[in-house]
Amino acid sequence: MTENEGIRLILQDNSDGIHPVVFSGGKLRCFCFSGVPFFYCGNWFGQGYPALKAVASVSGEELLRLETVYGCFYASVFEGVDGVQMVDSGYPREAVYAYGRALGRLHALSAVYVPTVRKRSYADILKWIREVLEEYGGSKGARQELEKVRKALDGLPKTAENYGLVHYDFEPDNVFWDASERVCRVIDFDDGIYCWYALDLAQVWDSLEDELEGEKKRLPEIKKTFLEGYAEEYAYTQETESMLALMRRFVNLRSYARLIRCVSSRTAEEPDWLVELREKLNGKIRALEDGFR
Repeated sequence: MTENEGIRLILQDNSDGIHPVVFSGGKLRCFCFSGVPFFYCGNWFGQGYPALKAVASVSGEELLRLETVYGCFYASVFEGVDGVQMVDSGYPREAVYAYGRALGRLHALSAVYVPTVRKRSYADILKWIREVLEEYGGSKGARQELEKVRKALDGLPKTAENYGLVHYDFEPDNVFWDASERVCRVIDFDDGIYCWYALDLAQVWDSLEDELEGEKKRLPEIKKTFLEGYAEEYAYTQETESMLALMRRFVNLRSYARLIRCVSSRTAEEPDWLVELREKLNGKIRALEDGFR
């Protein structure tokens, strides 16, 4: 627990793990710093999508705007979701199919969603990447790759069928397999941006390849099953597939920017585990730089 300027951060146990809870000014209100989930922007969450559910404050609000000495924060708290994380599910066929369906349903909802609040887009992310590369000394190859990716993305068609609000973090640790209901439940919506739906799929493939590194023989069948589930809810087209490689390059650039910013922070005395972690992250940076050449 930490205390600073009258705000206490407390870890509170919940059905799906630990949530940071904020008590403001000694009042009974409590809510979780979690970003602003994109379903708040138009509130189509009520259409039955199997996502985490917001809990209202004592004043009846599900989303609170907080003015503090550190700036403005948006805060909320959520009920725990049922099930186990996909990373711990063993990836049975039924779960993978439901995983794909959950993403397809998300994109189907997004395709008819009319925004009322502006959310970040891929262009904002590209701008942020450029700023990070300039501030933290990104490699020449990374800067050249950024320009190539920007031009390629700007040249892609944007239609109601291929472009909209994406989750941007639909990885197995943010999706829970509820075997009793035969459905996957989704959390962590706060990274959502406007981009092509292919971005979510590219990230799913990357994360599955990482998670199943020791079981690569299973990957083709798992991807096939995932797409079968996805296609039940939303069309998977050749156009979408043709975008996957470019989306992966976009993801790699963002990962690179986050990594070089992360390792730039140093302290006088660092524990062994931090030294080892830094070396591991530097290895990832070098691998990404090799890919930019």
